[in-house]
Amino acid sequence: VGDWCMKVAVIGGYGPSLINFRGPMLRAMKNAGHDVYGIAPTDSPDVPEKLAEMGIKFIEAPIKRKGMNAAKDLAALIALVKILKEIKPDVVISYTIKPIIYGSIAAKLTGTKKNLFHNHRPWLRFWTNIRQTRIALQAGQKHVPCRACLQPHCNVSKSG
Repeated sequence: VGDWCMKVAVIGGYGPSLINFRGPMLRAMKNAGHDVYGIAPTDSPDVPEKLAEMGIKFIEAPIKRKGMNAAKDLAALIALVKILKEIKPDVVISYTIKPIIYGSIAAKLTGTKKNLFHNHRPWLRFWTNIRQTRIALQAGQKHVPCRACLQPHCNVSKSG
C-alpha cells in the first residue's frame, strides 16, 4: 500500500449488498489505490468471486442479520475483532445495525483510528457524510464518494 493509500475494511450484514449497494463505493476506493476488504456473511456463493473481479478481498464473517441470539452475536463480535487484528485496517466502514454496532466495538478494541458508518436514516446519513469527508480530508486523502455522496449536492474536493 502506497504512502497515501489506506487499508479499508467495509463490514456489511448481507454479502450481496457489498456488490449491489456498496459496489460503486468499493470500486471508487479501489480505483483510488486503496486496499479494500469486504467483510460479510457468505449469503450467496458468487459474492467472493464478484468482489475478486473488482479487486476487493472478501472475508467471511458470521454476522446473523436476523435473530437475537446473544451467543451468535458475541461470536460475530469476536470474529470481527480477529479479522480486524489480522488485516489492521486504517479505516472501518460499517452499514446496517449489527455491523455498525459490532464493527464499531471491534474497531475500538483493535485500535482502528477511523470508524465510519452508513445508515439509511436521513439525519444520520447527512452527519456520516460530513464526518467521513472531514476525516478523509484531515488525513490528506482524496474524498472517496459514498453512495449518498454520489448525489448532485456533493461537491467536496480536497481544495474545498
